Amino acid sequence: MASESIDKRSVTVLGAGLAGLAAAQRAREIGHQVEIYEKNNYVGGHSSSHHTDGFTFDEGPHVSFTKRPEIIALLAEAVKGEFLDHDALVTNYWSGHW
Repeated sequence: MASESIDKRSVTVLGAGLAGLAAAQRAREIGHQVEIYEKNNYVGGHSSSHHTDGFTFDEGPHVSFTKRPEIIALLAEAVKGEFLDHDALVTNYWSGHW
């Protein structure tokens, strides 16, 4: 939003998971200087994968239920187009109820 009138600031983001990366991107879009600090030696938080002996292990669920094309394109770009798209079948059973 180029029309925003804000004071330019130095912003520190703690964590390079999806929320931290999104916050940093938005801050940079509006002109702030951003530094991101992450405890791991990789980005993505719970949306990262690790490769060992030909196998891929997910750190956590790689889930986005968005239907917004610009978000889908941003996520696809982040993984160089290497992702699977499928319908989720989510069920929960608790206290005798689905």
